[in-house]
Amino acid sequence: SLAILSSALPYWFARNARQLLAAREAGCPILAAHVADVRDADIHTLAAAGVSVAYCPRAAEFFDVPRDLGPHRYRDLLDAGVNVCLGTDSLAGLPTSAADPTRGAFGPLADARRLHQRDGVDPRTLLAMATTRGAQALGLNPEAFTLNAPAPPAGLTLCRTPANGSAARGVMEASVPAQFLCMQNDARLAEMHA
Repeated sequence: SLAILSSALPYWFARNARQLLAAREAGCPILAAHVADVRDADIHTLAAAGVSVAYCPRAAEFFDVPRDLGPHRYRDLLDAGVNVCLGTDSLAGLPTSAADPTRGAFGPLADARRLHQRDGVDPRTLLAMATTRGAQALGLNPEAFTLNAPAPPAGLTLCRTPANGSAARGVMEASVPAQFLCMQNDARLAEMHA
């Protein structure tokens, strides 16, 4: 199973640190959502406990969280060894344009593109946050979310990028939404992998 925590970490840690560590010792992946209000000591506790963090940057912007709590510390979390992945709350916490499928604005790729645009984060780091780090946070095999695995990947998404330059940078800077192609159990993917 998966334990999911709320964003009020300082208060949660103060009351539930033993339960957090017990769940981790039992092998349960722990995913903390948002983690918008985190102190240095909390970052070290998250890293030591192997907790993953789902950061939802566009939802945080929508609700003005940075104004109230300051910028999210996802880079500090990554530097400390915390597995940070990208998440999207729901359409309720996003601009109305996110519901338009032709704009590709719902999902972790849209959040990755926002962080690349806003913070200049390395595109490879962002792709990992949107794929393999998310898989790890959910207790799934991260290798199934790459094209390097010996077996077919979990799914395949197409993103048109400029012909020159880094493919990862092209994905982050593309203005066209990515197109979902197929899932692992789709015969088309097995044929492509053969």
